[in-house]
Amino acid sequence: MSKYEINLGHKVYNVIVNKFTAESAELEINGHPYELQFKGPIKTIMDGVTGTSQAFTPPSPASAQPVQPAQSVTAPAPTLPKSTDSGKVTEGQTSIVAPIPGSIIEILVKVGDQIEEGQMVIKMEAMKMENEITTSSAGTVKSININVGDAVSQGDTLIIVE
Repeated sequence: MSKYEINLGHKVYNVIVNKFTAESAELEINGHPYELQFKGPIKTIMDGVTGTSQAFTPPSPASAQPVQPAQSVTAPAPTLPKSTDSGKVTEGQTSIVAPIPGSIIEILVKVGDQIEEGQMVIKMEAMKMENEITTSSAGTVKSININVGDAVSQGDTLIIVE
């Protein structure tokens, strides 16, 4: 079993490789199981003796077969264009979303606060690590949709900024 942390854009994916052969691979991506079936020959990815990388032919994305239940690994959109007053994002607003599943350990702003782009607004614990959640835009905190101690899923709206 090998563990990897993959940064793709602004998102972090935790990948566990449970099994890897020339014909298939069994992976867990952010806790969701996947089984990949490869078409054609696959060369060794890692040299187990020296730990150096070797050239390999990646599998075609079309050959990946998810294990039930199928899960998507696409990142959520940062802005949700809906309009109501019940905590949903309206035109001209942005949302700060949970980049990974975790627990809220500290909220550093309150409704009405002026915030700057890149400002840390929340601390959350994920995989026994403290993560700092920052803003992608400046504005005023319109709503806070979580409390300290809440468990959140990837993509959950934490704060709405106007």
